[in-house]
Amino acid sequence: MGCGKSSVGKTLSALLGCPFTDLDAAIVERIGCTIPEYFALHGEAAFRALESDVLSDVLAASLAGQPSAVLALGGGTVMTPDCAEQIHTQTCCIYLRATVNTLVQRLRNEAAGRPMLRTRTPDPGTEPNPGSRPAPADTDKALRERISHLLAQRSATYESVAHHIIDVDGLSIEDVARTILSSL
Repeated sequence: MGCGKSSVGKTLSALLGCPFTDLDAAIVERIGCTIPEYFALHGEAAFRALESDVLSDVLAASLAGQPSAVLALGGGTVMTPDCAEQIHTQTCCIYLRATVNTLVQRLRNEAAGRPMLRTRTPDPGTEPNPGSRPAPADTDKALRERISHLLAQRSATYESVAHHIIDVDGLSIEDVARTILSSL
């Protein structure tokens, strides 16, 4: 999250002259509420199951009717093994890699609206209290810790699922889209 998937995806789809789908937008359309609202009501496990179903539907529709399309995934999509398998085998996956500093800068004003950033990293060996509400990562330090924790958990999977890795630090949306285009 925060690496520019949706913005770059829209630009890339325009350059390619093909459709663009944002998986999070497709999920919101299906559930009729925001993702943070869904997380609050049903939790992450239910969201990940829903995300897998919507991904399957989007890929089936895209593969059936289009020679190519651009799909922006949510930051945790490939952490579900079924989703990772679908993405790796049915698409050309591009990992837009950003440093923690870049992600903190981009997400600083959005953390409260992103469910995966609202939970502070628990101390090693402890379980969060299931009855407690997540605390917002409202300081740069807390946000940096949360993003670092998520990247530590996810980076190896992102790299193993991706067919191409693009380092996005310091690049404009247009630069990233053109870099992807040249790598295809």
